[in-house]
Amino acid sequence: MRPISWHIGKAIGKLVGGKANSTDRKAPNQQVASVEWRMVNPIPEAAGKADFGEICGVNLGTCRYFLSGEKRVPILTGSKLSTVMIDCVALSSIVEEARRVEPSIPSRLDVWFDDAKFATAEIAGKTKTGRSPKYPLTISVDISSPRYEPVDYTAWIQACLDAGHELPKPEQGDDSLIAHIRYLPDGTVGAADVYMWSGACGYHVAAGGGDGQLHLTMVERKLRDDNNFVVTYSVIPGSVGGVTKDERREKLAGLGVDVRQFTTAKVSDDAAWVIEEFLSGVGVDLLSAHIDLDFSNPTKSGKAPKNVAIAQFSASPKKGAPLSGKVTIDIKYLKDGSMNMADIEFERKGITLIIAIRKSADGYAPTWVCMETDDMRGDLFSSQTRNVDARRAIAKALKRMQ
Repeated sequence: MRPISWHIGKAIGKLVGGKANSTDRKAPNQQVASVEWRMVNPIPEAAGKADFGEICGVNLGTCRYFLSGEKRVPILTGSKLSTVMIDCVALSSIVEEARRVEPSIPSRLDVWFDDAKFATAEIAGKTKTGRSPKYPLTISVDISSPRYEPVDYTAWIQACLDAGHELPKPEQGDDSLIAHIRYLPDGTVGAADVYMWSGACGYHVAAGGGDGQLHLTMVERKLRDDNNFVVTYSVIPGSVGGVTKDERREKLAGLGVDVRQFTTAKVSDDAAWVIEEFLSGVGVDLLSAHIDLDFSNPTKSGKAPKNVAIAQFSASPKKGAPLSGKVTIDIKYLKDGSMNMADIEFERKGITLIIAIRKSADGYAPTWVCMETDDMRGDLFSSQTRNVDARRAIAKALKRMQ
């Protein structure tokens, strides 16, 4: 869905006879109507009130609630919010400790719980085995930079049209903070997580309880160029993630993974086999192949992950071949060096054939076949499809792409 500013810009372009987002302005003597803005209320719209009783020492009697599916989620404000804010404030020192071990956390990302206007409560039910949950209650506090919207969208759009350009909006930040506080049955805090975002960078600070106090247990970060969160501090030995490819490789080697077996030559051979096995007859220039090989971080518990290596193989169309196209294959490898899965994309004439390959007891088999263009997608086969052969679906798709 395009933002409303896009539609406004397009409309302005049509009305003033120029391009969208035109900078043409009205004559100085023509005044533009002022636009009134209001801060967006972050509190979820209540669906009703209910008495949830007292859980883990937190009074949830006669609380407003909103619906998440069919589940009623209590909303804490006023005096009920004040009682849980005491536990939230204790997280401030945890975040400060995290900043000392992870200096990249911006100083402006302080735990500003004074700005909290509400909190929500998640009441856990029995486990699948019928036991009481370890944390019967989780309190969540979501604090983001203020957001604004026009009091009257019609008036704002008309004012933009009168001005001949989109009018400036109130400054809106991009910082946010979300805290989850998990209570033990006796009312003490057993664990907590704080997620902080500033632009494209995110940070996760985890704390665990012990002796009635919270202690820093883990810090994760995701910088602008990172694909996933990386553990940079942990009380669990060996679980700190490597920031560079070489660091990740060394950590897996220390966990007993034979990382020497994962080479670009191996990836090239495996990709060639995948193409021959599942895209037989397509024209791909294997000599043009570009290969990216990387290694996974250990799990948060310090163990080797299931997929220890990740590779991407891409090759250009083979000139003169009757069914030539670009091929991209994402491969994930197990500890023993075998492929666990391969996701194929074959592009030709604006159409992309997508094939998901997974390892099974009998070898490798397609679990999903799909064709897509810029504006449509159609599934040809999935693991739930009946009376359809995956390889016949692939052959049918390739015939359409000739």
